[in-house]
Amino acid sequence: MKFRRYPNLMRSLARAVSQTGAFAPAIFAAIIAIIVVFVATNWRLERSLADERSIVAGELATVSSRLQTNLNSNVKLLQGLAAGIAVDPTMDQNRFSKLAAQILQPDSQLRSFAAAPGMVVKWVYPEKGNEKAIGLDYRTNEKQRDSAMLARNTHNIVLTGPVDLVQGGTAFVVRWPIYVTDGRSQVFWGLLSGLIDIPKLYRESGLESTDLEIAISTVPEPDLPKNVFFGSLQTFSKKPVQASVDMTYGRWTLVAAPKGGWGQNSQIGIFEFYASLLSLCVVAPIIWVGFLTKSRQRTIEKLRLHKKKLVRARQRLEYLSLHDALTGLPNRRFVDQIISQPPRPDPEDCLILIHIDLDRFKEINDTKGHAGGDTVLQATASRLAGLAGPNEVAARIGGDEFIFASWSANPEPKAKALASLIVDSLEQTIFIDGVECAVGASVGVAWETPQARGRDLGQLLLNADLALYEAKKSGRGRAGVEALARWDHPKKGLLGPNKFLDVAERLGRSGDMDRLILQKALFELTRWDSLGMQIPRVSVNISARRLAQANLLAELSELPVARGRLCFELLETISFDHLQPVLNEIIPAVKELGIEIEIDDFVTEHASIVSLLRFEPRRLKIDREIIKPIIASPSQRRLVSSIIEIGRSQNIDIVAEGVETMEHAKILKDLGCHLLQGYALARPMTSEQLIEFCRAKDEGLTEAG
Repeated sequence: MKFRRYPNLMRSLARAVSQTGAFAPAIFAAIIAIIVVFVATNWRLERSLADERSIVAGELATVSSRLQTNLNSNVKLLQGLAAGIAVDPTMDQNRFSKLAAQILQPDSQLRSFAAAPGMVVKWVYPEKGNEKAIGLDYRTNEKQRDSAMLARNTHNIVLTGPVDLVQGGTAFVVRWPIYVTDGRSQVFWGLLSGLIDIPKLYRESGLESTDLEIAISTVPEPDLPKNVFFGSLQTFSKKPVQASVDMTYGRWTLVAAPKGGWGQNSQIGIFEFYASLLSLCVVAPIIWVGFLTKSRQRTIEKLRLHKKKLVRARQRLEYLSLHDALTGLPNRRFVDQIISQPPRPDPEDCLILIHIDLDRFKEINDTKGHAGGDTVLQATASRLAGLAGPNEVAARIGGDEFIFASWSANPEPKAKALASLIVDSLEQTIFIDGVECAVGASVGVAWETPQARGRDLGQLLLNADLALYEAKKSGRGRAGVEALARWDHPKKGLLGPNKFLDVAERLGRSGDMDRLILQKALFELTRWDSLGMQIPRVSVNISARRLAQANLLAELSELPVARGRLCFELLETISFDHLQPVLNEIIPAVKELGIEIEIDDFVTEHASIVSLLRFEPRRLKIDREIIKPIIASPSQRRLVSSIIEIGRSQNIDIVAEGVETMEHAKILKDLGCHLLQGYALARPMTSEQLIEFCRAKDEGLTEAG
């Protein structure tokens, strides 16, 4: 935008400002008013020119559209006649005239047709007045040869003109190449030409009835008068509006400008007068008010931004107060809010609380450091969050303790199913620095009963704590079982393995005995699953003879047991060094089948620790003879502690056998032992007795919950 007027006045005002400092505010306001007038004037002029160009562009678009429509209509008529010739290329003048008469309408812009088989005009319509065209050879006529040959060689329609005609006058000529088939291929027949009446075309396209100065060229930017066949070449230099007529057979460029030139009706002088008058009265006060308004808006915007920051900060603080920073899970305060104001998805729903405590978190935290512990907590949080469905919450309430809250109109089965799902999920190994670590969890479950719905939910959380305590006291997660072989002698009663294993080994039947015990154990495991007991795993001993059997892996691969639910116990009394080549092949293959490996009676014999650890067992079982003296012998406690440390360093669980008193259990727990087995917890029992034992335990936990 340019200030096109009053340059001397601007310089005079500048000098006046420098000389009259006392009137500086008034002079400043006057300068602003003048600037406003100049800006408004230029804007008004540009707007007027834009509007005028828009009007001209609209009129030119109408003209170009009509022109293109008329040309295409004429070409379509010519195409119809060409199709008729292609069907009957041997027609005579009479047949051609009849066909052309049907196509050529009285109001058509086409004046006549000429058919030139072999490039020589043979038929014309109408015949009268066009007799001179008959016999015209396009190949020898200099004025028409180029366009005729172009149509033939390109196989396309060619529009030329204005062309001087041999029969007199000028016209646009449309040439259409015709091809006929000889049964095998398309053969060039000749040309069909149509003459378009130029004055009629211009008149019916609106070129002669407009107030615009229009020019048409066959090239986009003509530089010679011969390139412009309508209007003047000078029109292209008057900043005209441009349009085009696009046809498959060519393109015309149309330009237009008002005949009197641009800007004749802008009335800019009157606008300048009123704009100057208005600016003197309004502009300066408006600018001042604008400054005040802008200042107020800036102040309001600052206040709004401060308010948004305060809201975000408050929301962030509220989020942090309700969520654990390490895991991102809701925290104890969030759980307290659920208990104080339970958001029941349905009025009939009862609240279920599952209190979760990680089993081996302390050991991992001690061996892997706080970074390893944080990894365990984050992985646990991720798994619990993945189990949470709509209207369910997984929260960390401190340390390695978590809460899982859910709702159900029938809470008992859902609570048990969720507890089992959580325990199974948290039993999966976690990778810390590329090393597999098993954590596991114990859970305590409590739920509202429909009769007590809406009562003190704080007691519900306490009940879940009590249930967790009972679960921890009963053993981490859910205690597994070991298959024990006994011989019910008809006279001597039940006999232990030491009474018959040596005989079975000498008879070569120890492998068969292993197979039968395994089948019986898996049968009972399936039975316990059907009763909902959810025994996590069963352990069975396996003999050296059984390990060496060639069909062992084939039989094991067909066992109907899930991964991780069967464990083979290898007695340390097996000669590991003697069987090393066989075990190196068999043990990894057994583990690939999802069967865990335990070393039993650890430290009772003289097997190399390196030999034992080479097989990467899941658990080491310390023999009862090592455990029994730990109450009175500090040296035995140190020995057990060393074994536990070895297992911890290798990520191997340690099982203590022979736990006969709760004092044994307390000492072993303080030493960090993972699993306990012995009379203090349960005695050997039949399958039926185990079922009753587990039912009694479940009832006790339910009452505590």
